[in-house]
Amino acid sequence: MSETTRFILALFFILVLNILLFAQQPVVNEHSIKFNVSNSTEASLVGEDGLFMKTTDEGVSWTEYTTNITNVLYSHSYITGSAIITVGENGVILKSTDNGENWSLNTSVTTINLNDVESFAAQNVLICGDSGTVYLSTNEGESWSQITSGTNENLNDVKFITQTIGFIAGDNSTLLKTTDGGLTWNSNNLTFGTFNLNAVFAINEDTLTVVGEEGRIYSTVDGGEYWFAPNGMSLNSNINDVLFFNDSQGILAGDNALVLKTTDGGATWQEVYINAPNSLTDFKSVSFSSLTNGIIVGKDGAEIYTTDGGESWHEIFPALMGSRQMAQDKVTIKNLNNYPNPFNPSTSITYHITNDAKVSLKVYDLTGREVSNIFNGDQKAGTYDFKFKASNLSSGIYFYVLRVNTGLNETSKTMKMILTK
Repeated sequence: MSETTRFILALFFILVLNILLFAQQPVVNEHSIKFNVSNSTEASLVGEDGLFMKTTDEGVSWTEYTTNITNVLYSHSYITGSAIITVGENGVILKSTDNGENWSLNTSVTTINLNDVESFAAQNVLICGDSGTVYLSTNEGESWSQITSGTNENLNDVKFITQTIGFIAGDNSTLLKTTDGGLTWNSNNLTFGTFNLNAVFAINEDTLTVVGEEGRIYSTVDGGEYWFAPNGMSLNSNINDVLFFNDSQGILAGDNALVLKTTDGGATWQEVYINAPNSLTDFKSVSFSSLTNGIIVGKDGAEIYTTDGGESWHEIFPALMGSRQMAQDKVTIKNLNNYPNPFNPSTSITYHITNDAKVSLKVYDLTGREVSNIFNGDQKAGTYDFKFKASNLSSGIYFYVLRVNTGLNETSKTMKMILTK
């Protein structure tokens, strides 16, 4: 066998090995896709394990940026062309002022899961979350004021159509409306059934559509006095997102690879062509940069693209999928929790790290003051358990923050615990 043949075979073996290793890399759920209103070719997405990715060519190629957390990120919104806010589990609020390259973390607002965020009216930003949680910022997310929503239901999606008029959709048929920029909210709840609403989209104050669990789709053209469902349609899959281009044309996305399009304002919806291998993929979010070009994202890193207004959808080329997957050397924090919780006077904090790393485990009070430095040093990949004694602390809410740094990647996760005496 010649040296040239041996060299070619060696290259082929390395290529096959890389493909096999590549195929085994984990992918994470993607929860939100948004196009930058200031740049129609730029979009970003967020998801599990603190995932943030950005494209500058409408999805042809993607770059992942480190957020330094592993919390699930459920939603994000562009404030300006370069400022972005993203929210997620355990009250995480992240802000970037340089288009996602660097992030600052705010953990002092709440520990309740935050499900959606939307910017409107220049510097105003509104967040909604579980247990009726609503927060409003009038300075681009630098500070937040809690707003009374009038409900304890989980709030899942917020949409503003003007600087003052907006809607929030939530569990148990909850639909809220504001006419003063989010300062006060009035109930416009659906009264013909009890089901969870996952998303709302409004064309104007009177014309809006809500979607939710078990294929629920309802539209109104009179501000909610009368709601109508699509003609002759029976769906079982949860619907997770909906958008309209105008009074007549809209797209929705849901579980089990559900994508539908309407051209008559929601009176009827038609299935569209999807060229993707996994027919059971759950789609979570849809966004368009124009009347023709859009992206849908979902479970296990699924992304599909359209360039014909949603008539047909196609998976990205497999060779480009690597930038959407978590790097092999990225450290992951798993099973971070404490027991018991609430506790008095001590609790055990446990976690698992996937890589050898430098680890810091600290406890903070509600003001952000460090009250205990439990561990700071090197650890091998594995599971760890530390006893935290709080006999010298007063009753209240505390946060423990685990930071893990491999030298190449750093990540952190914040959890809440309650001391009762």
